[in-house]
Amino acid sequence: MFDENKSLTVLSAKPGEVLSIHHSVNDNLVAMPGRGMEETRAYIITLSQVPDTCSIFIYMHLLDSNVPVVYTHHRQYAPVSEYQDVLQEALDFLESMGFMMEDLDYREINSDEKLTLLKTLPPFLKTFPPFSAARKRPKRKRIWS
Repeated sequence: MFDENKSLTVLSAKPGEVLSIHHSVNDNLVAMPGRGMEETRAYIITLSQVPDTCSIFIYMHLLDSNVPVVYTHHRQYAPVSEYQDVLQEALDFLESMGFMMEDLDYREINSDEKLTLLKTLPPFLKTFPPFSAARKRPKRKRIWS
C-alpha cells in the first residue's frame, strides 16, 4: 500500500543506488486530495540504499502547479526478495489511474546516461524548470512513416 509522504519532495540517490526507473508515457488528469484535478506525469523510482532492501517511490509531477507529490510504500525498506511484488503494486496503483508506464531500463544504460537521468528527471531535481519546460517531453525517434 502506498501513502502520500508530505515530507518528501525530491529523491536523493547515487547512480549505483538506483535499481529501476519507470515513467509514464502519457500525462493524465488526476484528482489529488486537497489539490483538485491536474495534468500529471508519473514515475516509479526504486532505490537500494540499505543493504538487501529496496525502497519504491511513486513520484507524481503535477504539471499545472509544477509541484511534486511523493508516495512511499507502507514498508519503506522492503527485502530485495519482495522487489517485484512491491514494484507490481506501484505499477497497478498508477495504471489504475490511467497511466501507461514504461521501464527506462536503467541497469542497461551506460554511466553517462545514468548521470544524465539523475540530473534531469523531476524526481531527482531540487528545483523544477519553469512551467513550459516541465511540460516538454523528450523527442522520440519515429519508427514508422
